Amino acid sequence: MLKEKLFDNVGKKIRKISIYGFYTGSVLFVIAALAIWVAAENSFWIGMAVLAGGVLLFWLTSLCGYAFGELVQNTADMNRRMSVLINRIQPGTEKNPAPEETIEKKDRPQAVYDHNEASYAAGASERNKSIPDDNWVCPNCGKSNYRYNSRCSCGTKKPFPKIKS
Repeated sequence: MLKEKLFDNVGKKIRKISIYGFYTGSVLFVIAALAIWVAAENSFWIGMAVLAGGVLLFWLTSLCGYAFGELVQNTADMNRRMSVLINRIQPGTEKNPAPEETIEKKDRPQAVYDHNEASYAAGASERNKSIPDDNWVCPNCGKSNYRYNSRCSCGTKKPFPKIKS
């Protein structure tokens, strides 16, 4: 329980720590500059250098910390969104049932079961004359898919390419 609360919204916590660190560091360097001005005569420029350098240093470090917090938060948001998308489109979920659940075997074309080259080529050649060579045709529904898609929208996996000998 403590671990979950400790690591929830880590990016937001990192950003807050960066902001508080900047303010704290700036106040410390203002105090240091005042101490230098009070302690020594003719130390105005030394105090100004300490003040400006310290504030700049804490601003840069807090900027890096804030940017890291943003990166962590955006990565967590992207992971959450991707898991939602994957759950929506993954076959077998309630919103997108697997093809075996939606199409009975008797209603599927015979080409799905006959994986010999002649029956597959005969069905695909007439149906997909304008398909580029690098695309692939779903053996289940006949839809043309881009080469980088590993699954058709009906849920069927991309078939292995035939090796020419």
